[in-house]
Amino acid sequence: MSTAFAVPSRVTSADPRESFLALLPAIRALARAAFRSLRCPHDREDAEAEVVGRAWERFRLARNLAAVIPDRLVAPAVAAVRLALARRHP
Repeated sequence: MSTAFAVPSRVTSADPRESFLALLPAIRALARAAFRSLRCPHDREDAEAEVVGRAWERFRLARNLAAVIPDRLVAPAVAAVRLALARRHP
């Protein structure tokens, strides 16, 4: 999933929430792309929201906020949500 986005090259805000908000458009775009094949719009929206939530969790645990890349936040979140969907819809 390596797609180019217009995200800040360095997260410079002292407030982690502002830093995450700067990355949020890229995170949402990656989540949308990952789940575009889901037929049910409700499942698709839920999956995208879950990815954003899991990306926030990983972002909060990051030690160096300046080195955070949306792909590294989203990839594990997408994998976890896909696993949960597979268990729910066999």
